[in-house]
Amino acid sequence: MSALQSFETAARHLNFSRAAEEMGITQSGISRQIKSLEDHLGMPLFDRVGPRLILTETGRAYAKEVSRVLDELESVSLDMVRGWKTDAALMVGAMPTVAARWLAPRLDRFSKRHPGTYLEVTPVTADTDLESSAVDIAILRGKNEWSNAVATPLFPERVAVVAAPGLIPRGTELAPERFVDFPLLQSSARPDGWLNWIAAKGVDFKGRIQGPRFGHVNMLANAAISGLGLAIVPTFLIEPDLERGDLHLPFGPSVLSGETYFAVSPERKAQYKSVLAFRDWLHSETKSLRQAALD
Repeated sequence: MSALQSFETAARHLNFSRAAEEMGITQSGISRQIKSLEDHLGMPLFDRVGPRLILTETGRAYAKEVSRVLDELESVSLDMVRGWKTDAALMVGAMPTVAARWLAPRLDRFSKRHPGTYLEVTPVTADTDLESSAVDIAILRGKNEWSNAVATPLFPERVAVVAAPGLIPRGTELAPERFVDFPLLQSSARPDGWLNWIAAKGVDFKGRIQGPRFGHVNMLANAAISGLGLAIVPTFLIEPDLERGDLHLPFGPSVLSGETYFAVSPERKAQYKSVLAFRDWLHSETKSLRQAALD
């Protein structure tokens, strides 16, 4: 088994040093494992062309089968731990903040409607290659530019400038131009967020946006709730915070960001029964958000 794992890793990297680093052993250890496997099989699996390591024709075919068998062993082991088969689960991808703030509180409704469908939720980004990943369906923000995928529009995104009551008292209504009077929080994932909001509000602003930067919307929203500054966030992600009064909209209603959320599936999985069920459920859950985008 050690020799097979060493071979599969070396075949992926085509580099014994990188394979050794991944396996946590020495390069000579990888070489010995490969030599042992080649002696056992009675044929070479690798050739060297100058400094490059390449698989022989036999090695390529063997690597494909070894990878498949090792993946199957891993899947069987996970099945034992979970108590159900991996391929019986629906792998749902979502951006971390969407998964934590919007999707997770609603999943119980899907589970009650489809009690036989097991769910796994995993983080993804707009750049995730769904075709090569294990994800069956993902909630992604973008402009429907995913290749080899089927995308169903869910709702246009609306964003707003939010503040905590400790920074600006609830009930205060300020002109959009007044945003410069307060500390500004930024999102590294949306570096043009402030400029887009300024343009949507028709504000004449020629300065620079400066302030603390956060990697996820969840961090950004929490920083705003703490009173650190103003933040631009998608309003559907902060509905509970608005309802509790932890945040409010002192600069007026939300504006369209220009992007849309989609339910996206790899083409080869788009017609799976569980994928269609989850897609239809998402479409139902986001009905109010589609309506709000028209208001």
